[in-house]
Amino acid sequence: MTHGDSGKTSGLGTIHRAIRMALPVLAVVLVPTIAMASVLYTDGSVDPTTNNALKSINGTPTNKADDIGVGKFGVSTGEASPPANVAATFSTITDAAAADGKAFRFTDADNTTRSWYNSVNNSGASLGLNFTTAGTTIAMKFRLESASGVDSYMGINSGTTSTPGIASHLFWNNSTGLVKEVYRNVSGTSTATGNTYHVFRISAQYVNPNRLIKVYVDENATPVINITNGTAAWSNQVFNAWTFGIFGSAGTGTYVVDWIAGTDDGVFAPGTTNNFNSLITSVLQAPEPATLGLLALGLLLPRRRRQARQA
Repeated sequence: MTHGDSGKTSGLGTIHRAIRMALPVLAVVLVPTIAMASVLYTDGSVDPTTNNALKSINGTPTNKADDIGVGKFGVSTGEASPPANVAATFSTITDAAAADGKAFRFTDADNTTRSWYNSVNNSGASLGLNFTTAGTTIAMKFRLESASGVDSYMGINSGTTSTPGIASHLFWNNSTGLVKEVYRNVSGTSTATGNTYHVFRISAQYVNPNRLIKVYVDENATPVINITNGTAAWSNQVFNAWTFGIFGSAGTGTYVVDWIAGTDDGVFAPGTTNNFNSLITSVLQAPEPATLGLLALGLLLPRRRRQARQA
């Protein structure tokens, strides 16, 4: 098993609103119970808040047909600091720009609340993820449709009895490409701008006495943020989980998600060999067979027309 990078951070404290970014949230919340490593995902074909929308790969990633539904993204039943008045709505849509032609739209239209969702089992309790042993990696592919006065993020949060403070929340400014690891106030630059799809990835691991955090954009193997001596953050969560949403409570926002994937099997950079990256490159980023068929038909028709004209 190859581990790409390390970084562990826990902590939720007060979200600094120093940067007003037009973007969603992806995060990881830590929990200390686990029996085995996991590679989990949800894609745009289902509402992520419904039971079994979050699936575990069955062996080596090949396709989605034999994967096992284990949970969903929802408001956790035992979170120490639960989201305030979650007011977001979800809808599944057809989106030609998504890898499989399907995506889900996340909308927070209430400018008085914040909305984020944790990976939980179907009852809203812990999935038993273990971020302590090898660290964790989470990735999310999404595009921004609109935002007004909101902080959207992607990141990692940690529990009281699990890995010391490896929580990490990432904010992105889709106008400038700026990304910022909020808890440690470290920024980086990227070419990810506009309203098209982008992939953000965070790995986090605790290597005593440091929290190692890396942020990757659009699957470039060179991190835009590389924190090697991070301090502890957000240590008041009850269990480990991955999270996404909009944290800002003074605005509204809408974004579209192609897929979300997470693993407690280790910290992995893009391009390394492991089940997590295989899931992304071979399954989540791969067009559905029907899409490939339409593409082939689109390429074939012009050729047949040319042959007909020549005949």
